[in-house]
Amino acid sequence: MMQLKFHGQILLKNKNQGLYQQSQKLPEKKLGNYNQFQYKKKALSDIQARKLNAPEMPLSKEQKIYLAKKAAEPKKQLQRLSPEIQDFIGEKIANHVNKIDNPYLLAHLDALSNVQIPDFAKTMAKIEESEKLAK
Repeated sequence: MMQLKFHGQILLKNKNQGLYQQSQKLPEKKLGNYNQFQYKKKALSDIQARKLNAPEMPLSKEQKIYLAKKAAEPKKQLQRLSPEIQDFIGEKIANHVNKIDNPYLLAHLDALSNVQIPDFAKTMAKIEESEKLAK
């Protein structure tokens, strides 16, 4: 005798008699307190949100000391480079580029020099803002 499951019911197959239905139904599988459509609403209840977000851990003594020291330090002041420093850096870069013999590397460096770097623009904006505040 062979047992088959179909839509929660047990079907028994006997070689001589074919398929027949057993009177006993299988228990439906439960997924705990959740149903399958719970998260399709795209809105969570407060309880569900608390379950998904872990609580914040308390800070240790060392972390509190570190954060207190960081808060006591003055903020870093960004300044423009002086023309002498810019010339020094430019000379070093020019000497290095002049030593390169590989044309592919030169083409690569040329392409890199044309790329706009968003962090550089942010830093320059901070420098200009700090200069305006200083005036």
